[in-house]
Amino acid sequence: MKRAFPVHKIEQNSKVIMYGAGKNGEYLFLQNHNLQWCQIIDVLDQSPKPDFPVHVSDIDYSFNDVEYDYVLVSVTNNKIKKEIIDYLKEKGVEEKKIVADLNCYYPEEFGDKVFFRNKYIENPERPLKIGFHPGGVMGDNIISLRLYKEISRISGKCIIDVFTVFREFPEHIFNGQKNLGQIIYQNPRKCDLSGYDLVIQSYYEPAIISCNIVSLRMKSKLLAEAVMKLFIYQITDFFYCYPAEYMNRIQLERSRLKGLSCYTLLGVSGAFDINDNSIDFPLDINYEHNYRMLGLGTNYVTFNYGASDTTGTGKIQTKVWPSDYYKTLIRMIKRKYPNIRIIQIGSKDVTAIEGADDYLFGLDLEIIKFVLKNSVCHFDCEGGLVHMASQLGTKCFVLFGPTPEAFFGYKENTNITSDICRECFGVIPDWYTRCYKYPAPVCMKSIHPERVFDAFSRWYGKEKNSQG
Repeated sequence: MKRAFPVHKIEQNSKVIMYGAGKNGEYLFLQNHNLQWCQIIDVLDQSPKPDFPVHVSDIDYSFNDVEYDYVLVSVTNNKIKKEIIDYLKEKGVEEKKIVADLNCYYPEEFGDKVFFRNKYIENPERPLKIGFHPGGVMGDNIISLRLYKEISRISGKCIIDVFTVFREFPEHIFNGQKNLGQIIYQNPRKCDLSGYDLVIQSYYEPAIISCNIVSLRMKSKLLAEAVMKLFIYQITDFFYCYPAEYMNRIQLERSRLKGLSCYTLLGVSGAFDINDNSIDFPLDINYEHNYRMLGLGTNYVTFNYGASDTTGTGKIQTKVWPSDYYKTLIRMIKRKYPNIRIIQIGSKDVTAIEGADDYLFGLDLEIIKFVLKNSVCHFDCEGGLVHMASQLGTKCFVLFGPTPEAFFGYKENTNITSDICRECFGVIPDWYTRCYKYPAPVCMKSIHPERVFDAFSRWYGKEKNSQG
């Protein structure tokens, strides 16, 4: 990883003398050129790199004759660095003005050219153009919508293109959102991004992929300030490693320490004001007629068996509740509440659970939104349909095993967590299909149908009483 220009130690628009015109010095100099962070008024070195981009002065320098705020030491060799610092002090440079600690790096995933210059877009007449790349699958995209809306809010008038490699669900999450340009079904890192003022990734923690900060400052001062806060976080506290599951585990533990959720973690850098999980989820009224044609009535509950096959191997995820438990729960509900209709929803290739009254498989997600919104409640493991139903205001009974309730749960729901073993999220790369501790995921088997039914029965009884 390459070192990042220390914007967190040098004030913006300050006057800086840089000591060191080698490879790292050139790299920091060009970074500052793209960032336009401070004025590098002189560069010193006794044997500079021959093709250094600007004139380099000799180290026999009269600091007392120059007005400056900092001296940035770009040398990384600790022995030589110490000799330079001692020399600067002898020349009368105050210690508080010497910046020599360069232990901040670009995360490898995002490369070392986050900031760039493109004169074509540095025009205040051109509209602000942003690329937004939500990571993960449907539930993660719903979470990322909270960041999209915050960026849209502080940017004002702009165009936001959403980049994604999934075709199944993004349009059902982002269509209708303010400032949406288009949904581009590509990985942004494989695209030419030079026409964007900012491209940002959202996967639990935001990260800058690319930015023309000069152009951004012209078009949205608020967004530019947020991006610089995010950049400082990205080169200091942001943690990147491969595989991503390990990174997710660190993010989870940090969230636990700070009391953050999967939504509020999006604002951990201080760049974005995200203190809740409210996103005003979109409904397309053009599909309401399709929903009415299903004839489901008004007294039904929904459930989902399964989760996304993220590996393409056909393996059942460890967070999925056993099919036999769903069968038992269905029988218990029917026995006590025979007037409640029980509907299984899911993708077209999902396994049908015996005993349900209706099976709505492979329907357009716009119709499923109406099904969920009008459901008495929804039963499921933690996943995309829970996030969707919760954002539509539907009560969910959510069964938690490998994934952490405190991070992914909604307080409005009844969250039922394993008492035996839980929260192995991210401890191994394939945690979602392989139990790390046991031959099979005992966490989900420990949540018995009786426990779920009792929780539902108590809630449903109160609901009926409150409705008279």
